[in-house]
Amino acid sequence: MANNEALLDIYQLPEQLGEFITDWNVVYLPDQTKTMLLDYVHTLTRLRRANATGLALRRAVLLYGPPGCGKTSLARGLPAKWLTAAREPKAGFIQVNTHALFSGERGGGQQRILKAFQQITEQATNGFPIFVLIDEIETLGTDRGSISFEANPLDALYQVTAFFESFDKLTRSSSSPPTFRRRSTGPSANASTSRSRSRCRTPWPGR
Repeated sequence: MANNEALLDIYQLPEQLGEFITDWNVVYLPDQTKTMLLDYVHTLTRLRRANATGLALRRAVLLYGPPGCGKTSLARGLPAKWLTAAREPKAGFIQVNTHALFSGERGGGQQRILKAFQQITEQATNGFPIFVLIDEIETLGTDRGSISFEANPLDALYQVTAFFESFDKLTRSSSSPPTFRRRSTGPSANASTSRSRSRCRTPWPGR
């Protein structure tokens, strides 16, 4: 059950399959786009025990496109659609509450990011596939070189560094790794895009 005060909302499938399948079905996209996402997850599943470093494999997909085109719904629906197609008995879906990772306290943002990724890692040891959505990733994955120390405190640099290091470690893990989908308004929104092995554009219908 989701907890709006927590850093993460954690869902279990197939217990909550219905609402997530609906998210998948309501997004109108070319069939090849949805097929590509499903094929990518199938590939990750087959490579579940492979050494991600040796394969230069990042278990992450960047979804980008204009606001309101269905990126979040597509990301939420993918685990349910994959679970049904693959006939897997169980999967998990985690949505990171991005707004909860920020803090006005010194060092607070860094600590919250580290805690969130620790919780994700714990969930990933349950023995079934885990899907993780980090929405509006551009608010977290700022290019460290663009941080202004006049406009941003030193905490901003520590927070961004903690995010990148935690994200890289988890997406390269070979121990029951979760699959990330992230959204952004464009493919070159910030430094986080280079950390996605695959990118998927979600345009407005008919464009």
